[in-house]
Amino acid sequence: MPDTNLVGSQAMLNVIYTLKVCMLFIYTRLTIQLKYQFFVKILAVYVACGYVGTQLAFFLACRPFQGYWAMPPPSCKYERCSHLDTVFTNGKHRKK
Repeated sequence: MPDTNLVGSQAMLNVIYTLKVCMLFIYTRLTIQLKYQFFVKILAVYVACGYVGTQLAFFLACRPFQGYWAMPPPSCKYERCSHLDTVFTNGKHRKK
């Protein structure tokens, strides 16, 4: 059974990037037939690369992947959640 921390972190990441894409759609519509639309397209590529990068960082942080929901966890450092959550929430991480 998947760990709720894994599912919750993925849900948070997907919501954040979905909101970024929605904002890009708004900016694309606002800049129709303007020279600034080129910059919006560059920003869209940057957001896409950021999404792929965060997904790779998230899923490759601990190997083997089955260790994400193994009880007890293998020797992998599962404190990766603390530094990844800090990155994903822009430093607004709570200490437990």
